[in-house]
Amino acid sequence: MKGCIIAGIILLTVIALVILNAVYVRRLSEELLRGLDQLPMVPDPLDTPKRIRELEAVLEKHDAILGLTVPYKALDEIREGLVTMRACIEVGDAETYWETCRLVGSLLSELARLERLSAENVF
Repeated sequence: MKGCIIAGIILLTVIALVILNAVYVRRLSEELLRGLDQLPMVPDPLDTPKRIRELEAVLEKHDAILGLTVPYKALDEIREGLVTMRACIEVGDAETYWETCRLVGSLLSELARLERLSAENVF
């Protein structure tokens, strides 16, 4: 009987952790997407790189926790996209900047979608 109770507690703990992780990743993705949406279509060479660095700082701040549940490849692609956006601003390539901005937005949306709360993710 004790074994059944312990197994039930462990199962409930795992389910709770999956739910917390889904909420955490979704909120972080939404925060980064809001920051990305606030970037101008035509980048300002002085202000926009600073705003992109702020997004990188948010991602870096949560990197240790995200790395536990999110594949590093997904996080690396998002980071590479942000670095590419800054590089495009430096060389004046507005078209590639905007395309990369859309790509990073898609990656963040995909990250939130993959970590959403579903029966598949719980079990």
